[in-house]
Amino acid sequence: MSPTPKKIRSQPADVIVAVGSDANMQEFECYKIALSFASPYFDAMLSVDMVENNSSRIEFPDKSPEEWKLFYSFIDPKKIGAAKHDANISKDNAMTLTPWFHEFQMEAFLVECDQVLSKKVISLSWESPGGVPTDQQEKSYWKKPSKLLASASRKKFIDELQKSEFKQIIELLQFACVYDLEKTKVEAEYTIKFLLDELEETSDLFDRPTTKVLVDLFLPIVEEEDQRTLFFDEDECEEGLKCLVSRGKSTVLWNYLVCYDFEIDSLGGLSLDAINNSGMLAVLVETTIELYASNLEKCRVEALFKDALSSHKKAAARE
Repeated sequence: MSPTPKKIRSQPADVIVAVGSDANMQEFECYKIALSFASPYFDAMLSVDMVENNSSRIEFPDKSPEEWKLFYSFIDPKKIGAAKHDANISKDNAMTLTPWFHEFQMEAFLVECDQVLSKKVISLSWESPGGVPTDQQEKSYWKKPSKLLASASRKKFIDELQKSEFKQIIELLQFACVYDLEKTKVEAEYTIKFLLDELEETSDLFDRPTTKVLVDLFLPIVEEEDQRTLFFDEDECEEGLKCLVSRGKSTVLWNYLVCYDFEIDSLGGLSLDAINNSGMLAVLVETTIELYASNLEKCRVEALFKDALSSHKKAAARE
């Protein structure tokens, strides 16, 4: 009688993954084939004459054993297909998993993290079922409560809530730029652009730390030929006219500033080295935002006064 063949899934693990260092180091029994099929990084490592392949041992001394457990649960052949396979990407673990999937070039999982985090941005941004805001909901969610209708405690609560949620949106934008999460980046930039457009209501959100982050994201600033000169006759524009352009990973704040000629009025005459000094530039941008908000509020009050005066004159004429 021939012996019963040994099933593939009953084969022993064939590589040890050591994660962490010193007393925090833990060893995990894994499968080369599972790692290789899941990740081009591991496939390259375990397919050639490298020390990890020859020794059947992979070491990650700078990583967290707990994070490895979470990461490996997505590719562990013993868990995949199990009735209670609970490896799911959620808004609570997506930021933990993204660096792992990014480093090990696991694009499908990275796309899923991007989708989850983009939805998180939407949930932080808009007070709307399903995250599909109407114009009115956009305005009401970030609008400051009336000083006449809201108590001091209520106003403080709303201020702190808005600042907390905006801080998370800024952190998600930073994170998206590091790991190339395009959907998350787009959603975060959409919210920031909206808040910049409502600056008379939202200027307090753009404090020094927030401004510094957004400035760092739009740096470096480079000087390039002004493409607008392509639309003029040669004798109508100065030859070799240059303009300042952002080459950073997120240009949402820079694009807003350029709409108000910030690069001409505030940066004209400065060297590129001075402009690309993010500390100095952040202070300048913060001051500019405060000035813009003040001017917008002044214009709004003047418009309200004119409307009230016009209504009063019409009422007087009818009498």
